[in-house]
Amino acid sequence: MPPKLEEKVTKLFKMIDVDDSKTIDREETLKFWSKGFAKINSGVLFEQVDKNNDGTIQFEEWLEFWRVVYESGYSEDEIIAELDNMIKGGSWVKFETNSKANKLRDEKLKKKGKW
Repeated sequence: MPPKLEEKVTKLFKMIDVDDSKTIDREETLKFWSKGFAKINSGVLFEQVDKNNDGTIQFEEWLEFWRVVYESGYSEDEIIAELDNMIKGGSWVKFETNSKANKLRDEKLKKKGKW
């Protein structure tokens, strides 16, 4: 993942992770999107990113999700534009990722014990 993209991804994670636990839980996402569609945004985010279904999103899961998005054909500029929108409080975007990139992500997370 390009450094500028990783920087934006990390910035958004830190904005949502208000207790600095290095994980995001649903309560934090509901607070982050409190001004619009909080439950919908939170639901889609967890559906896409929380691959081990433990109710939290670890930073490694977060980074790996964004790597998959990038490897699925979205340009750095497209992703950064969406991240900037979310940083300003905009809605979560459901990114379509390809199955090959998803499989690679799942294998990486399993090897690291994050699954």
